[in-house]
Formats: sequence, structure tokens, C-alpha cells
Amino acid sequence: MEERHKYDVQIKEVTPHELSEVFPLFVQLNPSAKEATFMKNYNKAKKNEYNLYKAVITETGKLHTVGLMGYLFNEDLCVGRTMYIDILVVDKHYRNKGIGKQLMKFAISKLHQDKCARFLRWTTRNNLAEAISFYKNAIASPIGYYYRIDNPNFNE
Repeated sequence: MEERHKYDVQIKEVTPHELSEVFPLFVQLNPSAKEATFMKNYNKAKKNEYNLYKAVITETGKLHTVGLMGYLFNEDLCVGRTMYIDILVVDKHYRNKGIGKQLMKFAISKLHQDKCARFLRWTTRNNLAEAISFYKNAIASPIGYYYRIDNPNFNE
């Protein structure tokens, strides 16, 4: 059984100048991603109060970015103000070491700071069993699912 390490994780907001630094983590979540598209999408999302955070640890005297989480708040017609997490990824070399849980706790603390938000939503692909298990264990009672419909008119 793999030994679990507990890291002193610092969670810091990603600045626009750090996008290239965190892009390799994003690729672990979306292997077909292109850096230019990542940058373009970030700039669009940031206009809608998108928040992108990185998890940083100190190891062998150096800072290492080992996790990435992005979220925004939006108004949902059914339930009102909702926090939506669209990215939560931990570097494959640092998984199962409590870093994802720390990112989720951080997200929940941001949810609690918002006096009007009651719900947290996230997405993950069906083929990511480890991620599905993580989310099911991170939140007491998931209440819904998202489904994808391919849009033939979508052009990237």
C-alpha cells in the first residue's frame, strides 16, 4: 500500500502571468488542451468573476504547484446562487495525499463566505472513476448529474 504523505499545502490565486506554469496540470485533466485556448478561455471566464487557484507545496527546498482548482458563482433558476467548480486536478505524482481534500475544503470555505450561496456543483467525466469516487467522498450527498450533448454547430 502506498504511503500517504501529508503536505503543508498553500492555496494561492493564480495570476495571469502564472497561466503557463499551471497549464501542464490542466493538461492532466484535459489531455487534448491547447495552451492558447486555455489562455483565451481563462480571459473570457475571468470577466465573469472566475477564480483560479493553485495548490503549492515546498519539497526539497523548492515550491511545486501540485494542484489546480477553478470556480465561479452563478445564479441558477432552480436553487439560486450556486458555486460551480469546473476544474479540480492534482498532479498525478501527488494524488491520494490529501491535496484534493484540501482544495475542496478551500472551495467550501469560499462557499461559506458567500452569504447567498447554498449549493456546490461540479463536473467530471464518466471515465474518471477516481474523480467520481473523490467527489462522492468529499461531499455528503450529491444530488444530481450533468449530461453532455454534442453540438454539431460547435466550432473550437
